[in-house]
Amino acid sequence: MSQPWFSLEDVRGLDIRRELRRLDEYLESGWNDGVIRIPLPCKGHAYASESEAPFFEIEQFWYRRMTDIIRAEVLSSSFVHYWHIKPYRLMFKPDDGGPAKRVWGEAYTSDRALDLEEEIYLSTAHFAEDGLEVVPIYVMKWSDSTHLAEFGDASSWPIYVFFGNMSKHIRSRPTMYCAHHLAYICSLPDKIRDHYKEVYGQAPTDDVMTHLRRELFQAVWRFLIENDPDLDTAYRSGLVLPCHDGRSRRFVIRFYTYGMDYPERIMGRVCNAFSEAFGEYGFNMFKLITNDILHESEVGEWKRIFTHLVRILEAFDGNNSTSILNKRYRQVPTFGHGTIRRFSNDVSAMRKLAGRDFEDML
Repeated sequence: MSQPWFSLEDVRGLDIRRELRRLDEYLESGWNDGVIRIPLPCKGHAYASESEAPFFEIEQFWYRRMTDIIRAEVLSSSFVHYWHIKPYRLMFKPDDGGPAKRVWGEAYTSDRALDLEEEIYLSTAHFAEDGLEVVPIYVMKWSDSTHLAEFGDASSWPIYVFFGNMSKHIRSRPTMYCAHHLAYICSLPDKIRDHYKEVYGQAPTDDVMTHLRRELFQAVWRFLIENDPDLDTAYRSGLVLPCHDGRSRRFVIRFYTYGMDYPERIMGRVCNAFSEAFGEYGFNMFKLITNDILHESEVGEWKRIFTHLVRILEAFDGNNSTSILNKRYRQVPTFGHGTIRRFSNDVSAMRKLAGRDFEDML
């Protein structure tokens, strides 16, 4: 406004709130509001198809389209500075003249990335005439339910995606904003019991409620896939998108991993939304599931072993041995930048410990 060419007549009648709202609506990678529908089963009631069964609607499902996130990402400066658009084998040759060794650690240097690249080139060979560079996108999905408050039942169940084309050392930095929120899985509301009783005249059993929670998880992913019209094209033949460097490339999506804990793994075992949508292209859901080191090791076996050791000490001479254990842990110095933190509280109480705390204790 301080520039000499600025004219007050250009902004006369301008409504800032309205224009900001229009700007939010214009953002291609913005949030959308949807409705999730899940069918209601009941023993003794049969229907010709699942679509004819009574259903329950869950409103205010907030989501973004995955292809919109990809469009915004390849137009950003991080695409030029941090993306690896071709997979490769990383080798290390020792100075002593020994044989070269394979270096593992990144998604784009893995055998799976090389296999996916070969699969993509075979499926998009008929597009070679356009002369565009084909770039595989390694989509890494994550989801985990989180309790938000110390009191009450406030919780959040986000789905977010990373791109394996970036180094894990870049993706792990919170300041790089490499985690893209895709959706927030809504919880199964308590009023579904009332709706179920109105429809069938009886309350749902525990088995039915377990089934409905699984159906909700799959319905969310089915909704995300069906309401992203470009996703099938991006998986099958690729999307031609302009990039930050001014060039256009053909981007082909491949789901690389899906990080989820044990309850979510159970929800995705039988009828899976991804298999329904991409099964005809050779998609295999079981190749996506990664090892859950946190729940298998630190918060799994090690937590159970440590709990058992504390019980042995308490059974031996009461609180005396556990006090010695707590004292010795407090005497352990810190190590590195956040590698091992100081133990200020009694470790034997195990109050509100995170996975990193059990890792430090080990």
